[in-house]
Amino acid sequence: MIISRCTLDYKHAREVALGRRVFVYNFVPAPYSLIAINQSPVRGGTPLSAREFETFLDELRKTYAMRPLFTYWEESKAPLYLFGERLEPFFELRRRS
Repeated sequence: MIISRCTLDYKHAREVALGRRVFVYNFVPAPYSLIAINQSPVRGGTPLSAREFETFLDELRKTYAMRPLFTYWEESKAPLYLFGERLEPFFELRRRS
């Protein structure tokens, strides 16, 4: 399910304001995942780029305190023979103090 950025902003803000835990991981899609997102029949409009996801992640960093919980290996971003060489962060969003 693809959620609009506006909906995502609202849901993050609401959950964090209510003191609930909100987690962000694997936020910038791998190249082949991005192709699949842009080719989805339910998604119209201008194709998305990785830069748009990176910009939104930067906005989340400016708005919320992002606490890294752990790192993990995301198999869609590197071939199996590179296992563990590029770890991805798993963050918890919190209100800024």
